[in-house]
Amino acid sequence: MQQVSRQGLKRQGPAAAAPRIARWGVLLTLCAVAAGCAALRGPRAGVPPEYGAVRVYLQPFPQEAERLRFEVTEVWAEREDGSTVALSVELRQVELGAVHRQRLLAADSVPPGSYRALLFRVDKATVRTEEGDTALLVPEAPARLDHPFTVGRDRPALLLLTFQYRESIRGGIQFAPSFSPYLPIRPTSGLLGFVACPESRELTVFDKKAAQVVDLIAVGDGPNALAVDPVKRRVYVAVTGHDAVDVIDMAAGEVLRRIPLNLGDAPRELYLAQEGRMLLVVNQGSDTVSFVDVESATEVSRVNVGDGPSSLVMDRTGRKAVVFNTLASTASVLDLPSRSVAATLGTDAGPFAGQFNRRGDLLYVAHTESPYLLVVDLPSQKVLRRVLVGAGVTALKTDSKTDLLYVSRSGEAFVSVYEPLSLTASDVLPVGGAAAHLTIDGEENALYLAQPERRTVSVLNLNMRKVVSEIDVGAPPAWVTVMGER
Repeated sequence: MQQVSRQGLKRQGPAAAAPRIARWGVLLTLCAVAAGCAALRGPRAGVPPEYGAVRVYLQPFPQEAERLRFEVTEVWAEREDGSTVALSVELRQVELGAVHRQRLLAADSVPPGSYRALLFRVDKATVRTEEGDTALLVPEAPARLDHPFTVGRDRPALLLLTFQYRESIRGGIQFAPSFSPYLPIRPTSGLLGFVACPESRELTVFDKKAAQVVDLIAVGDGPNALAVDPVKRRVYVAVTGHDAVDVIDMAAGEVLRRIPLNLGDAPRELYLAQEGRMLLVVNQGSDTVSFVDVESATEVSRVNVGDGPSSLVMDRTGRKAVVFNTLASTASVLDLPSRSVAATLGTDAGPFAGQFNRRGDLLYVAHTESPYLLVVDLPSQKVLRRVLVGAGVTALKTDSKTDLLYVSRSGEAFVSVYEPLSLTASDVLPVGGAAAHLTIDGEENALYLAQPERRTVSVLNLNMRKVVSEIDVGAPPAWVTVMGER
């Protein structure tokens, strides 16, 4: 069996103009404190541009398989000529506790072309009986699933498999895993969620009811942030590696057009304003914010802001936006009707994100180099309070329904909940790890967490106050958005 060996792949940062190299190094150092800034990294180096993504997911196992355990050591994709390409095994220990939900079994970027089968090598299979665990005989030859698919740079392959328990155990003593293809039913647009992973070249699309991946959409290099137009059913993607914004048609599941920006802009974040007519794009590479007319798909204006802008938040009126300039330790207040900088606010060192309270008169500012959260009265532009929340804040989100503030920190497996009046931590919610981005689904009253270290999106039910589902996305996610978010 011919096997293409997997090379070690390193992360590659986005292209930037030569005079900015030193500045980018400083910015990367600052952002290492906050997982939310990990999106500065771009697609993995060493992956040829023509390669396409393959992801193999296991659907939840049947209840009868709860007694079975086995180890997956190798997975290959077989080409039409019989040669094979090795995939990276993401789930080695397979047991009921690991597959009570959809799990990513294997994934990689592979040469473009047609493939005809998947091959699986397993080891150390056991089944639990009344007498204890019994070892099963495992064949030396890999198990085979004939499953034709095509891969290309603009055609990622999503392969969903169901495990056939009874067909996998033969005579009660032999084990050879048997899988069958599973065809997902793509839900209506109103039930979709989207995940951006900067190291990938595709968006992950999931069904928020089932908490399962249902599609992959090829986009430009280094997708960092997303903005959704629920009326037009469009998703806007900041693609850092192409200095552009990709526009996705939800129904078709493909890129409608690419809106070019300037060379070296390295768009970091975006926000849809003016009832979906204007797109604001934070360009970290050029220290600017672009105003993009959605209908004409062209940039109509841009303004200069401070050094190293990393994110943007809009006030409740839709007339002002605040851009957080990480390197300058300032925040630029934009007046949207005039498309100009109305004021510059001083902050603590390394501001990288912020949120407004429910009324929209108070602005909370988080920093990469300060353990304090600033509370700013935006009308008067005065700092009212400095609240000690601890170092390493990675993401924060205000619930517009309750006015509670959710804060994630690096190295912590929980989210802290702050009361709106006292700004004291009233609760901690276990979530398994830090989040780079938080959003709230208003329809399901659920908090979604993009968790880079775990390479998952977790869904925390705010009524039950616990994580109810997780979604494997195959790479460190920087952003998650869902239809119906508040």
